[in-house]
Amino acid sequence: MAKTSGSTRTTPKGPKAGIEGRDTNYKGSIRNVGGIRDIKDDTARLAVQRAVSEFAKQYGLPTREVKIADLQGVYGIGGASGIYLNRRFYNNPASILAAKAASYKSGWSVPTTAPLRHTVIHELAHSAWQSGRRANAKLTKGIQALWTRYKAEVRAGKNPIGKYATSNIDEFWAEGITQATIGRKQTYYSRKLKALLKKYGQ
Repeated sequence: MAKTSGSTRTTPKGPKAGIEGRDTNYKGSIRNVGGIRDIKDDTARLAVQRAVSEFAKQYGLPTREVKIADLQGVYGIGGASGIYLNRRFYNNPASILAAKAASYKSGWSVPTTAPLRHTVIHELAHSAWQSGRRANAKLTKGIQALWTRYKAEVRAGKNPIGKYATSNIDEFWAEGITQATIGRKQTYYSRKLKALLKKYGQ
């Protein structure tokens, strides 16, 4: 989803974007920042902790700064400095589960086995690439090559990741890594993106 600085993404168009598209190039405020321990709902807090641990373990990456905050109309945002999750949603995980179920059914988001971890993994993916963009050009070059191939498949009527991934290269990356990490199915793109992150991630 959206990064907090240095964005190159454009806003997704169309009615399917909804709350999961408004985070791109987030321009709202970030207030009342706290830690994961401040998530009041036990189920959501444990899901966030598990997602962070899972991401670090699978990709051999250091734990990114993960905070909870008051955000405007998004589940979370991620950037080079870390990620912020929306306190309102993570204190009411039923709202996240309902929204994810709808987005999976519509084909907007890539389906996963762990919807409460979806946004966390997605934002960690953004953070990993944005912190590594300056450090490793090979990661960016690899993602760009896969993005070009993916767009050609979408034009041919195939979309193995989901509509959100067609928004721009950043969402392709984040949804592809989400699929690679907790997706119900793996694809050519999720396998390749995962290999890139494991090899070149910072």
